[in-house]
Amino acid sequence: MTFSLGFLITTVVVSVLLVILAGFIIFMTIRHQQRYRQHQEQQQSLKEAFNRELLESQIEIQNSTLQHISEELHDNIGQLLTVVRLGLYTLRNKTSDVTLKQEVNEVNDLLQVAVQAVRDVTKTLNSEAIESFGLYESVVFETDRIRKASQKAIEVKLDGTPYALPDRQDLMLFRMVQEILSNALKHARASQIEVHFSYRPHTLAIRIADNGEGFLLHQPASLSTSGLGLKNLHRRVDLLKGNLHIDSKPQQGTRVTIDVPISA
Repeated sequence: MTFSLGFLITTVVVSVLLVILAGFIIFMTIRHQQRYRQHQEQQQSLKEAFNRELLESQIEIQNSTLQHISEELHDNIGQLLTVVRLGLYTLRNKTSDVTLKQEVNEVNDLLQVAVQAVRDVTKTLNSEAIESFGLYESVVFETDRIRKASQKAIEVKLDGTPYALPDRQDLMLFRMVQEILSNALKHARASQIEVHFSYRPHTLAIRIADNGEGFLLHQPASLSTSGLGLKNLHRRVDLLKGNLHIDSKPQQGTRVTIDVPISA
């Protein structure tokens, strides 16, 4: 069986065209997939940027609110308590009743405790004070305040030398530690808490362990009942490009570890 030259040429041309068409289809498919991946990556990047900006705005609003409360406590409540103490001094000096003087002194002592408590709270709410003292010193101050108020055993340990963190990370981490401590005391009913700082040249690790009630990891009630919650803890650690690990079991306490990379 023989084929004419024209038929062979036609066959070759058709074959070449089919190869070109197949190549074009493959090229367009690959290009479409690349564009689709780029689009998905852009969408994910925009979503992450939006969530990051939203979280930063929420944190800024929270800090502004706490700053305002701190100023109100200092300027109004603190001064009012001081005025009441001065009034008691005047009352004590005007009376000759020994029993009344003793009662006034007792009330005055309680007011002094209240004044100091207000001052301590204002420091933990004041973002400028926290950034000035630094993360470690602020946590030491906060645990001292909690220890005096609750009579709980709270210990702070340190490895390495504390250093300042960039971009207000001190403040963000302090708020996280503050919330975790609050959860351990209020929801987990812990009587012993240990906060351990490990400062390294390029990383900071914070470990908070308590002897509270604990919880099942898929039912983190003790963390979700607070305003911050487990989800927001993860979001804030993600914002710092760090890692959050939680280990807890019912009646065996909770251990929360935060690892944050430190940029130069």
